[in-house]
Amino acid sequence: MELSALWVRTNWTKKSRGGKAAARRNAVPTAFALPDNGIFEVTMHEHTDFAPVWQSAAELKRDEVDLTEEDTGRLRVQLSEYVHGLPQRNRHPAVRIEKGQWIRWQINYRMVLHCRTGEWRYRQDTLNLAYGNADPTVFLTTAPVRHVDERVHLF
Repeated sequence: MELSALWVRTNWTKKSRGGKAAARRNAVPTAFALPDNGIFEVTMHEHTDFAPVWQSAAELKRDEVDLTEEDTGRLRVQLSEYVHGLPQRNRHPAVRIEKGQWIRWQINYRMVLHCRTGEWRYRQDTLNLAYGNADPTVFLTTAPVRHVDERVHLF
C-alpha cells in the first residue's frame, strides 16, 4: 500500500492551558513538509517548548488507525479507539479516499499524568494521510479532501 503519512502529536500540561503558554501551544504546526515519501511522526512537548522531534516508521500502528484498500480502488481510513484518554466520545465513521487524495484527522485527549496527584496531561493528534506517493509539501500546500475534526473541549 502506497502511503505518505504524518502524525503530529502535541503534548502539554496545565502550564500551557492559558495565557502566553497556551498561545505558544496553539501556534504549533499541524503539518510539516515530509523529508521523503513514507510514514513519519513529529512529537512536540511542552517541556521542550514544543520543539519538533521527528521519527520515521515502517507502517502506521494498527492500534491507532485501521486502513483497508477496497475493491473500488479507495482507501478506507478509521482512527482506532484510544482507551486511555478522555472524554469518551462517539467516533466518526470511516472515511474513504482515492489515490492522489489526502485527509487530515484531528483528535484530542485528557489523560492522568500522575496517579497519586491526579494531574492531567493533554494531547492533540493530527493524522495527515495521503493515499499513494505524494509531493513532500502536500500537507502544507494543498487542502485535504476531508478534514475530520474530533477535537472537544478538554478543560
